[in-house]
Amino acid sequence: MIWDALTQSAILHVRNLTEFLYPTKKRAGDVLAEDFCPPRHWNRVRGNITPALKSLRKQANEQVTHLTIGRRVGNTWSEGLIIREIKPPLERFV
Repeated sequence: MIWDALTQSAILHVRNLTEFLYPTKKRAGDVLAEDFCPPRHWNRVRGNITPALKSLRKQANEQVTHLTIGRRVGNTWSEGLIIREIKPPLERFV
């Protein structure tokens, strides 16, 4: 039970970081990576979201963030994949 809570917390943070780096839409009050850069600079240097990171965001949305039938599916998360995918755009940001 504790392991599930820790995993879900980590997945929510990765999802939030993915939205920070690659927003799907900007809502009032959102803080995004592009807010810390000259206009359009971040969009040029960040690169495109990888298919794997896009898939991780979708999986997080379905299995952790939103109430969906996808939650019934066993949660299988690859920590190595998550780190490999989120690390490069975070390094470009800092």
